[in-house]
Amino acid sequence: MTADSTKPESNSAPIGEEALRLLDLLSTGVLLVGQEGLMIHYNRAFQRHWLEASDASDLKLVQASMQPQLLPESIEVLDELFNIELDAEGMAYSPAQDLERLDGRTFRPHCASMGEGRMINLEEITAERQLQSVLHQKAEQLTNILQGIHSGVIVVDDEGKIVLLNPTAREMTGFHHAPELTIGEFAYQFKLHDGEGNRWEPESFPVMEVLRSGIAINNRTMMFSSEDEERS
Repeated sequence: MTADSTKPESNSAPIGEEALRLLDLLSTGVLLVGQEGLMIHYNRAFQRHWLEASDASDLKLVQASMQPQLLPESIEVLDELFNIELDAEGMAYSPAQDLERLDGRTFRPHCASMGEGRMINLEEITAERQLQSVLHQKAEQLTNILQGIHSGVIVVDDEGKIVLLNPTAREMTGFHHAPELTIGEFAYQFKLHDGEGNRWEPESFPVMEVLRSGIAINNRTMMFSSEDEERS
């Protein structure tokens, strides 16, 4: 749905017709609002998710159509989303809570200023997306823990590529950053010995064993030296 072309120029869409056509291809619901809260456009996904039973012609009708579909606590989130004022160009706002519907579907709201108006996005959060979000949060929490502990920690992915060196590991090894290095390439930078002083070739580095076998190794002591400095 696009606003009537007879509206004053100051209330015209903040993006061109080609951009509006591209918005209609998105799976995320998008609502464009002009000055003084005048509705400019909503894309097909927004209409499909929220306005199947009506063809709302202004912002108040859109809001009135959405409210009966929401849980009571989400109605407050919707009111906040529709009435937020974004003064600066490029300013964005995301409510702390998602919009939860009576039918069990969940939508993540986001609002951003654009030209003389603003754009409201409502992205449906599927079970898969929710799981991805939880896993991402858990990964961030784990990273923060590893960064804060006083033991040296090097994290590699299942291909052996280094994805994290915590501050203690950076201090111990002298590597402040190891971009795109595998743990094998990293090991080649040092002279490696076991706890009895026997030389370890990088190919037999314990991490390489774990990657090959998938079996954890505990209680291994390693000494390594670089530029004639020995560390353990």
